Amino acid sequence: ALACGNAVILRPSETTPLTSLALAELAGDARLPAGVLNLVPGGDEVRDALLAHPGIAAVAQVGPTPASGIAAAALAGTGRRVRLDLPSTAVHLVFDDAPVDDAVEGIVQSAFAGAAFEPRRGSLLLVQESVAQDLLARIKRRMATLRVGDPLDQNTDVGPLPCASRLASARAGVAAVPEGETWSLECDLPERGFWFPPTLVTTAVPAAVGPVLAIRSFRTPAEALALANGTGHGVSAGVWTEKGSRALALADRLRADVVWVNTFNRYTPSTAFGWHGGADFGREGGTGGLEAYLAS
Repeated sequence: ALACGNAVILRPSETTPLTSLALAELAGDARLPAGVLNLVPGGDEVRDALLAHPGIAAVAQVGPTPASGIAAAALAGTGRRVRLDLPSTAVHLVFDDAPVDDAVEGIVQSAFAGAAFEPRRGSLLLVQESVAQDLLARIKRRMATLRVGDPLDQNTDVGPLPCASRLASARAGVAAVPEGETWSLECDLPERGFWFPPTLVTTAVPAAVGPVLAIRSFRTPAEALALANGTGHGVSAGVWTEKGSRALALADRLRADVVWVNTFNRYTPSTAFGWHGGADFGREGGTGGLEAYLAS
């Protein structure tokens, strides 16, 4: 928005405002003209006032579905532009010919690193039945090397959740799983903060919260496709297979805003991606991502 010549009002998250405050300080140090970047902390009352203000030409909302729904409803019919980036289920599809070491690293990093809030966190793993047990054992071994602790330490892999409500949701989700179908990393959790251990769940979880990876097996590509598209959420997907024809066929049929092959969460600034099935509204990246911030 700034690069396109707009003045910006930034309302940071109520639970994690420090990064936005640091950004505002850096903007001041860089001598950004007064009034170009404006930081307005606050809760629902600030959000509602900004959405109702006639001087706001466009809104970009990053956050949970209820808050984004409020923004979309407030702007409907006003002619103002809206860009929504909602948390979505990111799915890994691992086939029997997958590059296993690369897959394990991509799965573990996407599921547990940045689990406090990552819109495209890999929270669902679909693995072909013939290699499921071997892959699960490898994932557990890799999880055993994860470092849980201070998020300001560059050596930390898994930090805390941002607030008590997210921690409660993570606990409730795992508690609802039948006994024997969960596995949590044994680690020392700090007493202060909202901590949850990296956890595997070998059953269906509607929407895993926090550092939780749900695992399901499949037999055929058609079954994997049905499971991935049946999550009820807009998805991002990682397809792990050495067969290029299979990867391209799945990428064409997956209802996903972005599909990676034998990697995950890799972006190029010049490539646009975005809304597909409810995870986002609008485009991000490339020239398509700039359109929401340009006057026609």
